[in-house]
Amino acid sequence: MIECPKCQHDNDLGRIFCSKCGEKLDISKVSAPSGVKRVAKKGKKTVPAAKMASFIAGQAFKVVLLASVSAFLTLVWLPPKLDRKGFSGANLDALQTKRAQVEEAISGTKEVKVVFEESDLNAHIAQVVQNTIKAAGETKGPRLESMYVQLGDGVARITVQLKWKWFRLAPQMEARADNSDGRWRFAPTAAWIGRLRIPPQATPKVAERFGTFLKDLETERQLFEQLASAEIKPGQLIVTTQKES
Repeated sequence: MIECPKCQHDNDLGRIFCSKCGEKLDISKVSAPSGVKRVAKKGKKTVPAAKMASFIAGQAFKVVLLASVSAFLTLVWLPPKLDRKGFSGANLDALQTKRAQVEEAISGTKEVKVVFEESDLNAHIAQVVQNTIKAAGETKGPRLESMYVQLGDGVARITVQLKWKWFRLAPQMEARADNSDGRWRFAPTAAWIGRLRIPPQATPKVAERFGTFLKDLETERQLFEQLASAEIKPGQLIVTTQKES
């Protein structure tokens, strides 16, 4: 179509003068039919800026939420970093001998100093775990696989590995030796699930759950309460018994 420069009437191609007003047409200015223009303008939609901003914000929130959930699951799934030290039957024999010394000293109110090595404790814990697994038999819930203790500077970190079907979970609890209430015990200071650190306010709840894993070490807990002192050093637990007054 050729638009008339005077009256803007659309003329068919090939015309030299406007069919409405007779004005000479400029054939260099050829445009689409007015009907086509109207359809094109009618079909065009403009998205409001506020709506576009809301859409972008919603998509960004979904991305952040997905990333947060993925990070959370990854931290829970990843196994904790452990500096495992080997142990053998000799460590178990050594622990039983040292334990007998402590029990005898407590019953006779004698003062003795005994050093338990980290490998001694883990040899005993491994035996307790195996007995627990055998006693539990087949179970549909989470199954205890292993337990390991690491002795650091003033703190002990206990790691429990659980398995449920194909899923493995490794909660950890860190504790220090404490006798603020007149008896020695391990007071929880921090907790993790995998590599995700649990908020401090939730640590006591995790410690309660750990009590179910440590129930087969109840005799050792009672013995620990009767000590005169307990000190945790890297790789060692040093205990002394009460001297008769």
